[in-house]
Amino acid sequence: MIDKIKRFSLITNMLKTTSIYAVGDVIARAVPFILLPVLTRFLAPQDYGVLAIFMAIFSVVQIIISMGAGEAIIRAYFDIGKSKFSFPKYVFNGVFMIFLMAVVISFFWWAGKPYFSKTIPVPFQYQLAIPLLSFFTIVYMIVFKMWILMKKPWLFTIFNSVNISLELGVAVFLIVVMGFNWQGRVWGIVVSRLSLFIIAIYVLLKYNFLRVSLNKVYIGNILSFGFPVVLHSLGFAVIAAIDRFFIE
Repeated sequence: MIDKIKRFSLITNMLKTTSIYAVGDVIARAVPFILLPVLTRFLAPQDYGVLAIFMAIFSVVQIIISMGAGEAIIRAYFDIGKSKFSFPKYVFNGVFMIFLMAVVISFFWWAGKPYFSKTIPVPFQYQLAIPLLSFFTIVYMIVFKMWILMKKPWLFTIFNSVNISLELGVAVFLIVVMGFNWQGRVWGIVVSRLSLFIIAIYVLLKYNFLRVSLNKVYIGNILSFGFPVVLHSLGFAVIAAIDRFFIE
């Protein structure tokens, strides 16, 4: 009888947790559908095309900058407690690598301004913001995934809801009220990602998951784990980006 009660309690808790995660995922996936009527009504076809290209480039650059460090950090979470392993230092090295890669890509983009400004139909100042925006996104996504590992479904859902509310609210306000075109959608992403990045850093510090200390071994481990992940993800992103360019 006791075993049946325990089994029933376990199943109930599992269903409850799964439903909370499902709600958070549905909220995230609903944003493009909610914004679609706004974008199609207030944006011209050429604006919609520029936005699509911006998002395609953003997805590719984000994968390159991440270097698989986010995935490596999530995997390393399960090494907490092992001797001679410091998860906070590992996280710092991962975040440092992501930031360093964002800086390198930014310099590369700036050096290629004559080419990129003519080839890509997105204003160059918005192109130059993509590496920094990618850095914000990758860092906040690390904390976003860690809520799952820490079995905190409500924080996962709240974190996701704040992101979506900011992204959606700012975009609709700028496009509908202020008369922005495709830039309104981009600024919605900027505001939400920057806000979540700040919260993510606070969370990492609060849980003592971030400690300043460069470590060559950790960096090598992150690269060896993350590089194959990057190659796998990059292939799909590049194909999607090329499709957007041809459509435009």
